Amino acid sequence: FLEEKFARYFIKIKDNRPERTRDITPQDCFAEGIISAGGMYLYREGGLLFLTPQEAYFSLYDSINGKDTHKDNWDWRYEFERVEK
Repeated sequence: FLEEKFARYFIKIKDNRPERTRDITPQDCFAEGIISAGGMYLYREGGLLFLTPQEAYFSLYDSINGKDTHKDNWDWRYEFERVEK
């Protein structure tokens, strides 16, 4: 077991629940790393541009998990806050 003294951060989990991948909000897309670029959206510098943050996120998600997996997948959503030791 690792000791607390080696931890960089401490978090408190506030909520967790299953959610459909396809139901992600634009705000959640930005939290996942989607970038706004002059009215278009992308997930990495030099990448393809998309009309919505969700389209950019689905492209990223499918590149990791397989073609069209965002349509039927469920993910666990964790909400947390950083706390002092």
